Amino acid sequence: MFGSLGGCLGLASIAKGGGPDTPLSNAFLAAGVIGFFAAAIVGLVYGSRGLRSWRDYLVRRVGGRPGTPLGAPDEPPSAALALEDGETFHKPKLLGDDFAIVFFDREHRRLVVEGLTHRYVIRAEDVSQIWPVAASAASAVRVDWRVDEEPLSLVFSEMNIWNQIPLAARKARRAAEEHFRRFAEPLDKTPSTP
Repeated sequence: MFGSLGGCLGLASIAKGGGPDTPLSNAFLAAGVIGFFAAAIVGLVYGSRGLRSWRDYLVRRVGGRPGTPLGAPDEPPSAALALEDGETFHKPKLLGDDFAIVFFDREHRRLVVEGLTHRYVIRAEDVSQIWPVAASAASAVRVDWRVDEEPLSLVFSEMNIWNQIPLAARKARRAAEEHFRRFAEPLDKTPSTP
């Protein structure tokens, strides 16, 4: 994005040769500006898709596992999300801990998480806390639960490009609330305080 703008400005400067503007230098300048905004629009479109673009890949990887709700006649609603350990979520990382299809099973009051590396079934009765987590470019929810008295914690996040746009605070808040609601309903929980 900035590379196309900078490159074209450099070419426009060379085409001018220290003199007045020329048709060629103006063409380079126009190409740089158009390239900048075209890249910004493509970024917004791709960013608004979030991890949905990973869904097909995840379906191929987890589809054949025994017991997965994927492809079942009564398949619950699902979303492709990034997973992070709840204790290390705020530490900078190059990549997240896992990517998963999360099934929001209201009928059985549970979440079924089919990740690339891990699988989880989180039952509502095992959940101790659930709350939205602040993240710069994502809507995130932290779920704390226990399995045999062992505490576990995961943060489920999806891209929320509206967090990056200063004038879109209302839309960012709505996206974050919708993300939280998807978790709260099947688990029959209200937000807890961390």
